[in-house]
Amino acid sequence: MSIERYSCGRSQQAIGKINTCRIMKRIILIFVALCFIALEAEAQVGSGRPAVTTQLSDVRYEFVQAPTDSSQSLLVDKFAGRVWKYKGKRRGFVEIIREDADAVDTTIVNYQIYMSATDSRICFLLNVHTGQMWRYGEGDEGGKAFKRMEMPFLTPQEE
Repeated sequence: MSIERYSCGRSQQAIGKINTCRIMKRIILIFVALCFIALEAEAQVGSGRPAVTTQLSDVRYEFVQAPTDSSQSLLVDKFAGRVWKYKGKRRGFVEIIREDADAVDTTIVNYQIYMSATDSRICFLLNVHTGQMWRYGEGDEGGKAFKRMEMPFLTPQEE
């Protein structure tokens, strides 16, 4: 019984070269996979641009625009929680309905808006005093609206 019989006619040296080649191929595949994982992670992190939020200063109105989408330009009344979207020169500003609006003291800043730096469709309106939030999206009556979100950390009295 020789080695050649069990290795299909290949010498021990040839088998060693084949195994080394297989190991190198696996190392290259692992390296390529790690590169793709790193690229995917970088894509998820974004370009390093910060999200857009209104300031909590005591000014009533603020204009914000998504860094990646100029069509997402909003005028926010931070006292009353009203939001208007800029639709261009012809249409001007159109108010975005806020479903299940809460009652607030309209003499102080009550609201802040948040808009994702990487996806302008991710937009929230926050009552800074109660924690209640509304998400921008499809409304109950069709069209875009700020829909009230279920906030599990809020007690029924706070809502």
